[in-house]
Amino acid sequence: MTAVIDATVGDRMRELIEEQSLLSDVLSDARIDGIRDQMERAQAMRLQPSFIRRFFFGAFGLLNGKVTRREANRCQISRVPPSLRNWDTAQGRGRLLSSYERICFEREQITVPGRPMADLVSPGHPLLDATIGALLERHGSLLQQGSILINPDSTSEQPKVLVLLEHGTVDGAAVDGGQRRVVSKQFEYVEITENGEVADAGEHPYLDCRSPEPDELELLTPLATADWVRDTLTTKALNHAIAHNVPQHLAEVEARIHSQVDRTLDAVQQRLNEEIKHWDARVLRLKNDELAGKRNARINSAKARQRAEEAEERLDRREEELARQRKLSPLAPRVVGAAFIVPERLLATLAGTPPPSHAIDTTRSDRLAIDAVLAAERSLGRDPNEMPHNNKGFDIETRNHDAHILTIEVKGRVAGATDFSITPSEILCALNKADRHILALVEVSDDDTTEVRYLYDPFTNREPEPSPAEHKRTLDWQTYWTLAESPK
Repeated sequence: MTAVIDATVGDRMRELIEEQSLLSDVLSDARIDGIRDQMERAQAMRLQPSFIRRFFFGAFGLLNGKVTRREANRCQISRVPPSLRNWDTAQGRGRLLSSYERICFEREQITVPGRPMADLVSPGHPLLDATIGALLERHGSLLQQGSILINPDSTSEQPKVLVLLEHGTVDGAAVDGGQRRVVSKQFEYVEITENGEVADAGEHPYLDCRSPEPDELELLTPLATADWVRDTLTTKALNHAIAHNVPQHLAEVEARIHSQVDRTLDAVQQRLNEEIKHWDARVLRLKNDELAGKRNARINSAKARQRAEEAEERLDRREEELARQRKLSPLAPRVVGAAFIVPERLLATLAGTPPPSHAIDTTRSDRLAIDAVLAAERSLGRDPNEMPHNNKGFDIETRNHDAHILTIEVKGRVAGATDFSITPSEILCALNKADRHILALVEVSDDDTTEVRYLYDPFTNREPEPSPAEHKRTLDWQTYWTLAESPK
């Protein structure tokens, strides 16, 4: 009763499910780990409710909507403006209500004792979808006109053009109007320098930038209207997308769609071929009985033949449908919007004012600080990965003893420094990850020696969320240095 005859008997069952099931409930350990990593990375850079709240209030006001504050963090909309209802009707959705007794942006505010239940306004909610759609319909052309933004955290003096690209993938199936069906759509940012260098800009690269003041705009306008900005912008961005982004997107979609279609085709062929064989055999038996004078009161050979032919027609039709779904091709990328990004150091040079304070030899101290933290992580037995320069929110990704992702933001300062700066995206990541985020402080001496200290969950209950007008926060170095401790 207790002897194990074959401990691997369940492995073959999982293989069969993986091979034959169209929707498998059994995931391999590698796939589970991959999904968990994706969720943890997405959590690090998710939009806090405050970002969505600020956007919604601003956009709703532009569309002539009125929001009345009620309980703490809860509001009432007594009448949804016609512009939103018209957009919702034009899209054929019909999901918008004429009024909302309560809305909120935090999940814990949905239910309040003694008060009406609130709608959680978040991505996917009809009210937010209609607001975004109506706003783009009315003001979307402004994105293509472009804007000028100032990057307060850049250590460079080289301006860049940020281009928002959209590209999609279609299959062979036709939708209303004869257009091919879009199965995947992707937005990406590309940055271009005056020298013609083109690179991916990463996720939401504009987040830490600010709008220029009127006098700053007057200084920057001649730069933004230079020939290299106007003449080569679209061509270089589109060429980069065609050569790199679009093929990668198409390959990812093909891997997913082809696998799903192939499995579906195998299942359809197996089921319908068995049905065809069943009715063909039934036709022969019924025909023989009819020749022998035996009649079946429920079905005759002609009816059985009809069912066999119907199964053959269904098989042909499904094979054609799946063949069209398998036929994937990319749409031509298009430029959706653009912005001229100017480093604050360049703005200070143009204005003839001292540049913003930075660590002496910033490039040197930053490189030494990153290397020191990588070495500290390896000494702890972990396998750290340095993130690309355009990664927002943190500099290094590593894993703790439970294999969960830890994000590390590195701040290197020369010995004797009194403060350091932190960007909104870095604060956002730290608040999202909480105790799985590390602020690594590195003191760099004149002889290139370093001292590293770690502070887990550095900003919860210490620093508030960034305000809409805040683009960089300056913190006291000694205060945080004292709070931090040696890596462990």
